[in-house]
Amino acid sequence: MIKHRLFPLLISFCLLLSVAGCSKSSDGDNTAPAAVVVEVTFVERGEITSDSRLSGTVVAARDVTVNAPVAAKVLDIFVKNGDVVEEDQVLFSLDREDLEKQYRTLLENYYNTKELLSSQVASARQSVEDTKTLMAEQLRLAEENAHNTQALFEIGAASRLERDTAANAYTQAKINAESAIRQAELGYLQAQTNYDSTMSSLEDSKEDLEELLDDADVKAPIAGVVSALSVTKGAVLAPQVPACVVSEIGKNEIAVSVSETAHRFLKVGDAADVVIGALSSDSFPATILSISPAPNAISQLYDVRLALPSGVDAGIGMFADVVFHLEKHENAVLVPTEAILTEDDSQFVFTAEEGTAKKIMVTTGLTGSGVTEILSGLDGGEPLVVKGQSYLKDGDPVRIVDREEQGA
Repeated sequence: MIKHRLFPLLISFCLLLSVAGCSKSSDGDNTAPAAVVVEVTFVERGEITSDSRLSGTVVAARDVTVNAPVAAKVLDIFVKNGDVVEEDQVLFSLDREDLEKQYRTLLENYYNTKELLSSQVASARQSVEDTKTLMAEQLRLAEENAHNTQALFEIGAASRLERDTAANAYTQAKINAESAIRQAELGYLQAQTNYDSTMSSLEDSKEDLEELLDDADVKAPIAGVVSALSVTKGAVLAPQVPACVVSEIGKNEIAVSVSETAHRFLKVGDAADVVIGALSSDSFPATILSISPAPNAISQLYDVRLALPSGVDAGIGMFADVVFHLEKHENAVLVPTEAILTEDDSQFVFTAEEGTAKKIMVTTGLTGSGVTEILSGLDGGEPLVVKGQSYLKDGDPVRIVDREEQGA
């Protein structure tokens, strides 16, 4: 009796298990993959420039180096670094006895050099006259020979070859004469130029030393601030070693060095953005004043000077962050740089269209201010994934949310 009651119950239980199993299997087949939450923006077109951020220094518009004209002992120093000086203000004084000794040596060298160079100029001038005389005689003889040979040819006493040879010799003599005279005149010009430049330099040194003999003081050539001072009291100052640098006041500039890559995009008059941290964190525009046409021999960088705008009172030596705006492209396809992903040597982005992620390979161009130029792959207007793209694969379902919703 019990067996007959349990059998229907067991059958019912098995049917329930069978239905439950079928329902689970059916639910599993119909479950779709979970959508990836993404944030989207539309690809735009606009202007983009590539920037170069460099460090510069505030410098004087003009630095004048002061040297002693001759080697002499420093008796006294009247300024220090940072002092403001007037034009012709005494910087330091030199030993008069050393100056007189050097002056006598300079004077002797001056007259000896003048005599030697004058002799070289006179010799070169005479060489021109002698060359002209010699060439004129050679030319006369060649011309006479050509004339005589022509006369003999006309009466049959000389062959055509002899006549042509004499005529060619006369032509060559004229060429040789012109060349020899040019060489002689060039030698004279070089001798005269050497005389003028050498004697001018010696004359300047002589006049400078004669001025020093009056009071033995070395003075500031311009009004400004003493930005470098390398003299020591009691030491002998060599003329080839800079003793002092006076920097002009009130016309400070920014000096910065740029690579050849940036150099080719810059021109005088261009604007750059500058921040001088010692004054403010705000940037201001500065205009390029000059660009060195050749790189520095040591650094291989090009020197660029920028004008400070009126109202910016920056002291010499302050550091400046300079941003140059280099290459510019108009109507470029622009995307946020963070939206671009990299795989091996390729770059790609994701768009979200009709709830599905689409992987698009792209080629990039300029980068600046958080955006990157797209050269191929996008045309503008596409819904670009800018948040959540790192979790996507091509064809994944997506759910687009705005920034506020995603934050919530």
